[in-house]
Amino acid sequence: MNLRIFILGLSIITLLGCTKVMHVSNTEIQTYQLSNEEITADKAVDELIKPYRTKLDKVMNEVIGYTETDLFKSQPEGTLNNWMADAVQYQSTKHFKQKVDGTILNYGGIRIPSIAKGEITRSKIFELMPFDNEILLLELDKSTLTELLNTIAVNGGWPISKEIKMTIDNGKATNVEINGEPLTNKIYQVVIPDYVANGGDNCFFLADRKRVRLGVLVRDALLAHVEEITEKGEKINVVKDGRLTVR
Repeated sequence: MNLRIFILGLSIITLLGCTKVMHVSNTEIQTYQLSNEEITADKAVDELIKPYRTKLDKVMNEVIGYTETDLFKSQPEGTLNNWMADAVQYQSTKHFKQKVDGTILNYGGIRIPSIAKGEITRSKIFELMPFDNEILLLELDKSTLTELLNTIAVNGGWPISKEIKMTIDNGKATNVEINGEPLTNKIYQVVIPDYVANGGDNCFFLADRKRVRLGVLVRDALLAHVEEITEKGEKINVVKDGRLTVR
């Protein structure tokens, strides 16, 4: 939270330091001719924000982890998709302190096509997930979860955690398994970003589902996961495991 406030504050100061001003160059009754003139940034403001900009660059460019493989966004399944969903699943389970049956993220929420093998900086995670999407835990019955999985199928595949396995067959979710078992008439606890949970990406049927707020952003969960792996002396190593296939 402090990092986001810091970034927002610096952005406001920067805008104050260098902006475009509209000048009236000719005045007549009910006639105004405007010119859009770029003005030079105020040196005093530049000096004011310089240490903050330097500090921000240092924070954002810090290497927080490593990946042993290239991570790619792709459909129906991708290594970047899998890593994101599994990371959010792990962090959500830890924060909610209860069983989470699976995590589903929307494909459009992945904002970069790949993360190259090697170092991962904090700024790379911000590029990957620039939106302040919050993690929500939804209670879904078999019917609602099936509708959600069918939406995933129609859209060619979204990131799903390893607890979920399915096949896309003619735009339908088939051979669905949750934690190795077929869907049953039980209530499933599923982690979903608030954008989707509130009806985004045609998931309007989720808007009235019972949910619990975690107070953690998807991006923050990803950052925490990278840093936690690094503290253990480990690196990210992800493969496609067939959790989502197309017939």
